[in-house]
Amino acid sequence: MRLLRASPLLTRAANLPGGVRAFVSSRIDARALPLPTRSAAGYDAAVREDLDELKEGTRAAVLSGPGMTSVELRQALARGEPPEDLRELVETIRRHAYKVTDEDIAALRARYSEDQVFEIVVATIVGAADERLRAGLRALEEA
Repeated sequence: MRLLRASPLLTRAANLPGGVRAFVSSRIDARALPLPTRSAAGYDAAVREDLDELKEGTRAAVLSGPGMTSVELRQALARGEPPEDLRELVETIRRHAYKVTDEDIAALRARYSEDQVFEIVVATIVGAADERLRAGLRALEEA
């Protein structure tokens, strides 16, 4: 299964000034992180800020950037509100991603191009991941 090939959405993002790779590399390079001599709270805040920036940048590129599928479709998929023809696959991805089969993707390819399939899956994943992150943070705040 060749699902993870570059889509126009990601290709365009990679051609931004400095490139997405340079942006990401600067965030994960240990020399670019705040020194651990800061207080734990200060260090955690700085790391969280960097991660929030990466998360929001990724979310914006996937859900609002140019692509082969409409922005409206990608945003609906991320919210878990797919059109009827995608409902079963989106629910499977959101609840039990490990159950998605090659046959599921092949059926999707019968109706959508390879780039569109990639964007559909990634938009769904981004929405599900964001939902899980928010639930986890709420649980930590309530603890």
